[in-house]
Amino acid sequence: PYELPPSFFKSLHLKNLNLQNCSIVRPPTFKGLDRLIRLELCEVSISSEDLGSLISHCLLLEHLVLYIAETYSNLIEI
Repeated sequence: PYELPPSFFKSLHLKNLNLQNCSIVRPPTFKGLDRLIRLELCEVSISSEDLGSLISHCLLLEHLVLYIAETYSNLIEI
């Protein structure tokens, strides 16, 4: 999987986001995607802490889809 570039975390105007087969490592200064309405993550590598932080900072989020590999499904906690 590819790692998201730092510039991604400056895309504050996103409303819909679909990420597949990538690694998400949230920078400590990232404040969230406050306009995000729809988020789909398919086979991504992300820590439970980063996932929780990402979701909790998306105040307008209406639709969340997580496709998690079976081998990791017991490791994710929101």
